[in-house]
This record gives sequence, structure tokens and C-alpha cells, in this order.
Amino acid sequence: MRYSGKFIYTGAGVTPGDPTAWETYKLSLLKGQEVRGTFEEWEEHSEDQFNYFHKLRDRYTETTGYDKAVAKLELKYLFGVRYEVGPEFFKRPPSRLGMFAEMYGQYVFFVSTKVYSKEEMGRLIDGTIRAIVEAGGEVGDLVEE
Repeated sequence: MRYSGKFIYTGAGVTPGDPTAWETYKLSLLKGQEVRGTFEEWEEHSEDQFNYFHKLRDRYTETTGYDKAVAKLELKYLFGVRYEVGPEFFKRPPSRLGMFAEMYGQYVFFVSTKVYSKEEMGRLIDGTIRAIVEAGGEVGDLVEE
């Protein structure tokens, strides 16, 4: 199990932004189990944008027949924040949350949409709408939401 989310610095420590999700995660741990954590400044993105992108991703999967995970990687590859993995990558790897995946015969580090800025998410959404239309799908009902 994995937990990723906002924490709030209180001056005496940190508290989770989503206490329920944090408590659920803690229940999956064994006493004494080591976990890895990274704290960095939180960059706000719109939860509405995040949810909207995933609705668009679902429409893209319906239009193309792709599996959701493959569709999301393709959309992030085309319009999202990514870094090609090569010798230069390891000299200065990105500090943002993300994952490695193979795409089109190369290894890529994809930044998690959970940490996208509003601008980055906007570019991903705009590109996804174009991709759906180019693949012959309809987005009118989703754009009107």
C-alpha cells in the first residue's frame, strides 16, 4: 500500500492533510516497519482539474480501446511532465514524485499528476481533449461540465 498526500507543518511537527487516508495507510504497516518519506513544498493544483483529467482519460480509453494505465501514460508522454532516462538523468534526477515506465522503446520518468501545478495540469487537459477529438471521440458533454 502507498500513501501520497499533503502534510501541514505545525511548528512542532507535521499533520496529514487527509487524516482518514493516513490512518488507513498506517493500518497496513507492521510495527517497526521502515517506510520512506520525502517532504517538499506543496504546489497547489485544482482538485477539479485532477478529477476532470481522469474523466477525459476514461473517455480516451473508450475512444482508443486502450487500458486506462496505458492511456494515462501515453497522454502524460505526449502532453505531461516527463524526463527521458539516460546518462544525464542520473546526474541530476528530478525531485518530484513520479514513476519510471517504458514507453515507445525508451525508459521515461513520469511526474505524478498529483504534484502537477495548475498550469501543467491545464496543458495535460488541453492535450487530452485534442487527442480524444483526433481519435474520433466526443468531448462536448465533458467540456460542458
